[in-house]
Amino acid sequence: PREFDFRCPYHGWTYRNNGDLIAIPAQQAVYGAAFDKSRLGLRALPMLDSYAGLVLGCVSDEAPGLDEYLGDMRWYLDLMMKKSPAGLEAWGAPQRWVIDANWKTGADNFVGDGYHTVMTHRSMCELGLLPPDNVAVSPAHVSLSGGHGAGVLGAPPGIPAPPYMGYPEEVVSGLSEGYGDDVHGELLKRTMFIHGNVFPHLSFNHYWI
Repeated sequence: PREFDFRCPYHGWTYRNNGDLIAIPAQQAVYGAAFDKSRLGLRALPMLDSYAGLVLGCVSDEAPGLDEYLGDMRWYLDLMMKKSPAGLEAWGAPQRWVIDANWKTGADNFVGDGYHTVMTHRSMCELGLLPPDNVAVSPAHVSLSGGHGAGVLGAPPGIPAPPYMGYPEEVVSGLSEGYGDDVHGELLKRTMFIHGNVFPHLSFNHYWI
């Protein structure tokens, strides 16, 4: 396929990025001369919108608009998406995993299951990426309407922590410029890890370190 086309890897049907079906392997031999592929383009999403560079679609025309659906979750998305006025850029090929599990398991894990951290991510302490002293790490979880939620892991008040751990000095100076308030910046300075989930399955996490 060309740069703006994409092909089904199973049957080889090829679509343009506007959803039109433009090529079918052995079309005439398999389907006959009367076959009209113009009727079999991809279904257009009834709702398509974007937030902070994320392009999000909805298959229902009865759902609320994106801003209403995200609600207060936008504030927590901004912790990741608006660190810099230059925005974010995706690098490298996407990584994909197929997991034999109920989809709710992943959503629950990202939205607020911090209990597994000590066991599952113990290697971070062993490598020195997290302090071994539990007092030096403080989790916080937020449950929001609509099934959304987020959590942060960082240093509690009164415990010194290096700001923006792992970021080069030349990057740190511009990290908070994208925010319209000081609360985001202060939270980021004391945060080592952010995770969350936009219901049902837009999950994210980010390590500073």
